[in-house]
Amino acid sequence: MRIHILKLGNKDIQWVSDVEDGSISFLDWKGIVREGEMQVVKGRIESGDSLKLSLAQQGKILAETVSGLNDGTFKLEFPAKVLGRNELDLVVNDSLYGSIKFFAHPAKPIQYSLQFAFPDAEIRVLTQYLINSGEKVNERIDVSKNSVIRSGSSESDSLQFLIIDPAQLTKKSTQEAIENGASVLVINVDEVGSDISAINKAFDTNFKAKRITTEESGEVEPDLEALPFELESVIAQKLLFQNAFAVQQIGNAKVGVSLLGETFPIKLAGDSMHYQAIWQKILGAMIPQETGSIELKKPIFTGMRTEIQVIQQEFKEDFISIESDSVYLQKSLVNPFSKSGSFISLDSGWVSLAE
Repeated sequence: MRIHILKLGNKDIQWVSDVEDGSISFLDWKGIVREGEMQVVKGRIESGDSLKLSLAQQGKILAETVSGLNDGTFKLEFPAKVLGRNELDLVVNDSLYGSIKFFAHPAKPIQYSLQFAFPDAEIRVLTQYLINSGEKVNERIDVSKNSVIRSGSSESDSLQFLIIDPAQLTKKSTQEAIENGASVLVINVDEVGSDISAINKAFDTNFKAKRITTEESGEVEPDLEALPFELESVIAQKLLFQNAFAVQQIGNAKVGVSLLGETFPIKLAGDSMHYQAIWQKILGAMIPQETGSIELKKPIFTGMRTEIQVIQQEFKEDFISIESDSVYLQKSLVNPFSKSGSFISLDSGWVSLAE
């Protein structure tokens, strides 16, 4: 039977899906992550009711959310902490729905450098939090034009992560860091319009912000406020905290902008877990790109073609070993340090990959 599309104009059309109620129509997560990196599980379950979804590991809830009526889309995020094989329970309305499996490998050491035009409590508490977490940290605080406070030590072989205020954007050290593939997070934004323009000029990014309230601030989480602006959705950017935070990939580097207010009062009030969750979410989204990393989207189905991406500064060979097979890698037309290939897994369960 032929249907003439033009005759359907001005008609009420109801789409009747052939997907059964309660079934998953979309699911996506990372198959390989680094320790501390944010794992993001996105999906959609066909349902006319709201759904309570959670991810649990050995009985501990790592992330949970509630979908809206007639909208079974969901997004669950948490930092990967367990090295090696991870197997999580996807629970829907308190019933086990299935397993989410991924592999977490050790992250290379990261050197955090905090550079600011003036000292304040936010910087002191953040520095102490990073040190207590076992991170390498150094500080540079410009007390005055001719007076600088320095602390900590630098590790030249570590991945670089700069946390700065807008006053550092034109510094030579900031530009060199971004050229070397560092992550640069800009916080303590004051004049949103001019600061965002300065960030875009310094890093060739395309962040956009718009005012969303006439109030001086707005709450994005309990006890956490942000400036009365939101960062607009732009291609190649990731948004968090109700659009008060955005990160963009620039070559091998990452640039993040935070419009969040002070977080240290949460820590000083004794809610260390909430403070930790906030900064794990921010830092996990901006972990510097490692060379030698492998990206693999999941789920992977037996007998179906799957793409794998390998990022290296130098490739010694154009193949990667998957079980007993060698998969040919083709160079990316966009990123000279990236190659990808495809394979078909004939086995279920865990599969050996390169080293």
